[in-house]
Amino acid sequence: MSDLQIQVIEDNTPTAPTVQENPKQLALTYLKNMGVVIPEQFQTQFIELAAAMKLNPFLNEIHAITYNTKEGPVFKCVTGFMVYIKRAERSGKLNGWEVTSSGSGENVISTLTIYRKDWDRPFKHSVRFREVAQYDANNQLSRLWRKMPVYMCEKACISQGFRLCFPDELAGMPYTQEELPEGTVLSSGMNAPEKQAEIPQTHDQIGRASCR
Repeated sequence: MSDLQIQVIEDNTPTAPTVQENPKQLALTYLKNMGVVIPEQFQTQFIELAAAMKLNPFLNEIHAITYNTKEGPVFKCVTGFMVYIKRAERSGKLNGWEVTSSGSGENVISTLTIYRKDWDRPFKHSVRFREVAQYDANNQLSRLWRKMPVYMCEKACISQGFRLCFPDELAGMPYTQEELPEGTVLSSGMNAPEKQAEIPQTHDQIGRASCR
């Protein structure tokens, strides 16, 4: 009986850089390969912010968007509220959270409750719709704020609350899209929040995700 021979073939295919290995190169690769059109003077800002905060654009952790506002084109780096939650969980101090809302339409009030393992009392943060709602260039409520006032108010409340409750972990992080004025997106990558907004999470999905 002949011996079984096994040939081991090494895979020398280079792997893509990870955010831990080379965050600047990862951001640069994203800009080059994902069709993101950013004015040259703002590319450095995007790359440096992604690198400093260790945000992976391929995982939708940071987006580069140019808005056309009443004051003219404005460049913004934005992230999603789930990035805040993940960073809080990574700290080992998060012990659960929940968000609730009362009222309807422009009278919605959303309240976030966060439980930290190192705090005796829960942290609470509330926002009023009229204080956080975003408007378009015609001073009208933006589409998503008209369509889903509770959902949008809760997302803004979550974003603000987690930054306040975890200042060390979230200092310097980009704001979320819900907290920024809405304009016309002139150019963006494949993963831009404006495209994600077409299929947003429902209010029920946020509620289920908050149960820990």
